[in-house]
Amino acid sequence: MKKIPNLEVLLDAREMANHYVVEWRGPFSFEEVLDEEGWEDTECLYTITHEPPIRDSKLLYIGSATKRYIGTRLSYYHKNVERIREKYGDRSVFYYLGSIRLRTGKSWSRKRALDVEAAIIFGHADLLEFNKQNTETYDRRLMVLTNIGDVPPDLMDFQMIEES
Repeated sequence: MKKIPNLEVLLDAREMANHYVVEWRGPFSFEEVLDEEGWEDTECLYTITHEPPIRDSKLLYIGSATKRYIGTRLSYYHKNVERIREKYGDRSVFYYLGSIRLRTGKSWSRKRALDVEAAIIFGHADLLEFNKQNTETYDRRLMVLTNIGDVPPDLMDFQMIEES
């Protein structure tokens, strides 16, 4: 498989079935996610970023909450979230929340959400400080990901294609 960032292509029917659109909202503080923003049942992905006022922002972590709300997921002990909050503090760490949909209009399933999460991690492993090894659910199949809305810093659209 080959990763091609920011590639716009004409999609045939097979590609269209594997074209996922992730719509992002954010940035939010940890408290905003727990108090009000993390309770949308259509959102199952989240990213954690470090956005200091005088340095470049960076993507730290990509996660999913497929069996519960993102607010619920983050309210319980989460090893990586705790490590990020300890290292960077709460004032420069922000959260983006994402909902997935297929270009064909179908909604996400738990399997699709885990595939998309793992593909995003796989495509951004060189940028992530945490969870870069978390790609075991991604089967490296053809997948096109397009990000829209308030896209987190450093998050790219990408396409996985079969090498010929």
